[in-house]
Amino acid sequence: MLTKLLVTVVVLIFSMMLLKRSKAKTEQVEPSADVTAMSRKALFRFYAVFCLGALLIGSAAFMGWRYIDNQQLMRVTITNPNTGASVEYLAHKGDIESKVLVTVDGQTIRISPLESVIIQLAETK
Repeated sequence: MLTKLLVTVVVLIFSMMLLKRSKAKTEQVEPSADVTAMSRKALFRFYAVFCLGALLIGSAAFMGWRYIDNQQLMRVTITNPNTGASVEYLAHKGDIESKVLVTVDGQTIRISPLESVIIQLAETK
């Protein structure tokens, strides 16, 4: 996510530099047209700042939502197919992967492809 944000910022800066160069070469501003050129420049700067601000606010909101979502407590039940024994663990949603989970206590559990796994939202009291 951070890489996408940085690439977007680099592209915006690069495009602004290209627009300034092309505008300086192609547009010869007359002294009487200073107000129009200044208002265009101010409008362009406003849109650039607005887009950058919206991008930063959107990224921060997404990262915050993702953090809060990953902190949810989940009840993971692993059932052994040979014995039928079930073991329950509590883990944060962000710590559960396809074959490994890390419990709230810090214990790393590796899950066999044969074991059945049930993941439920843990009840909070």
